[in-house]
Amino acid sequence: MDQSWTQLETRCKLFEDYDNYIPLLKEAEVLLANRCSLFKQHHTILFRDNEKLNAFKLPSTFKSAISVHINGDEIPHIERDQWTFNANSTGPMTVEEGEPNYYTLGNGFIVFDKIPKSGSADIYYRANLQNTDNISKTVLLAPHINGGGNDYVYLDTTMGDQINGLSVKYLEGNTINTLTSITVDSAIDLDDSDPLDLSQAVSYGVAVLNDQKDVSFQCYQGGGDWSSQSISNVYFVRTGIIKNYRIKGPVIDNDHHIALCDYAIYVATAMTDPAISDKHLQIWEARIQEILNQNIDQELPRGMKEEI
Repeated sequence: MDQSWTQLETRCKLFEDYDNYIPLLKEAEVLLANRCSLFKQHHTILFRDNEKLNAFKLPSTFKSAISVHINGDEIPHIERDQWTFNANSTGPMTVEEGEPNYYTLGNGFIVFDKIPKSGSADIYYRANLQNTDNISKTVLLAPHINGGGNDYVYLDTTMGDQINGLSVKYLEGNTINTLTSITVDSAIDLDDSDPLDLSQAVSYGVAVLNDQKDVSFQCYQGGGDWSSQSISNVYFVRTGIIKNYRIKGPVIDNDHHIALCDYAIYVATAMTDPAISDKHLQIWEARIQEILNQNIDQELPRGMKEEI
């Protein structure tokens, strides 16, 4: 379940009263996310008008690649000593033009085996989390046009009114569609016609006071209309973002939200109650080790897991 900073602070105060836990909780999220590689991001490179480049700068927060896709198709990572180059007697060796088949990484760049002149690359990667509120959260959403002003959006979140006032964005074709100043509407839920199929193969309708849904969508009304009214497939679930979400709560997966309290309590009680502080430090460090072990297990090939 998603937790807001306010909810996590309330939990911390059950153990020890403290003026302001929220800065400590944010510090804990940064430490946990970066040590355990929990923060994941998506970066798109557009190749239009590219004439000679096969190396492109990666975001400054890039840590490691999860997957790379060219025009929707995943390509593998292959070291450059296995590449094929064009010999050049008067200059450095070059690569051919065309759609890349593989890539490598180096010095903050992603390098492709060919020079792409059209299309795009989508890079999914583990990133360093910065301690700033100007960080958005990726979320599933379904837009709805009201027709009478103040459009709606259905969000896959359990945050309720904790995210009131924020803005939602998603890409509609080549247009970024925005709904600002959202406010939770508790009277309406998203009722999918087939709760076992979330593949966008069916449209989504609205039901009043329906709680028999397979996912935790909540309805929010905007402070106005969607910025672009050319919405196709209203009620269809797609991926978008809640802008500046970190103002309200953690951006890492909600499995790890409660663990942030242990770090905050550890720091808050370091001077006033060393015994409590040491206890929560031990819990915090044990949780980090547990996550690191889980990460190793998830990255092992299936055959190796079975052998172990």
